[in-house]
Amino acid sequence: LNLLGTEFEPIGVFAGTFDGGGHKITGLTIEGTGSSLGLFRYVQEGAAVKNLNVQGRISPRGSRTNIGGIAGTNRGRIEHCVFSGQIMAQEALGGIAGYNEETGVITGCENQASLTGNLKTGGIAGWNEGLITECVNRGDVNATNEGVSEDTENQYVLGNIDLEERIQVERVNDAGGIAGLSSGTIQGSANYGAVGYPHIGYNLGGIAGRQ
Repeated sequence: LNLLGTEFEPIGVFAGTFDGGGHKITGLTIEGTGSSLGLFRYVQEGAAVKNLNVQGRISPRGSRTNIGGIAGTNRGRIEHCVFSGQIMAQEALGGIAGYNEETGVITGCENQASLTGNLKTGGIAGWNEGLITECVNRGDVNATNEGVSEDTENQYVLGNIDLEERIQVERVNDAGGIAGLSSGTIQGSANYGAVGYPHIGYNLGGIAGRQ
C-alpha cells in the first residue's frame, strides 16, 4: 500500500488484532499537530499489531510527545513489525512506539529509521515501562547535529543567563539504541545504530539512555 502524496490521519484507538501478513505500507506522512501519533495512536491492552512493514516520515507539530512509527502509545502487543524512514519529535519518540506502557509488549520488531528528538528518544521505544524483547535497532538515534526546535508559543523567556544555559544543555537527554528512558524490561535485543549528539546531551546508551 503506497500512501505517498497524502497526509495520513492516524488510526485513533485500536482494540483488535491487526495482522499485516508481511505486507508493506510506504509513503506514510504524518505532519499534523498533537501527541500520541503513529500509524496507530493508541494500541489498547489486549490488542495486537503484527507482521507489518511501514516506511514513512513522521514530523508533527505542537506538543509532539509519544510519537512512534507503529504506535504513539502501546498498551497491547506489537509483534514482528519494521519501521523505516524518519521521525522527528519533541519527547518520547521511538521507531516502533513512542511510549510503551506497563502492559505493553514489543517483540521481534526492528527499527531502520533515523530518529531525532529532544527527550526520551529510543530506537524501539522512547519511553519504556513494559517489555521489549528480541528487538533490533539499525537506525541512527540523535546522531546528526540537528535538534528539534521548540514551537514559538512554548519558548522560554528568561532574564537569567545561567538558567537559560542550563535549560539549553538539558534539551537533549535520554537517548538509547533500544529505549531512551526505561523503567521496564529489555531482553534479548541489540543495537547496531549510532547513538549520540555531537554538541550537547547526556544519558546516552547503546541499549537504554537511562534506566
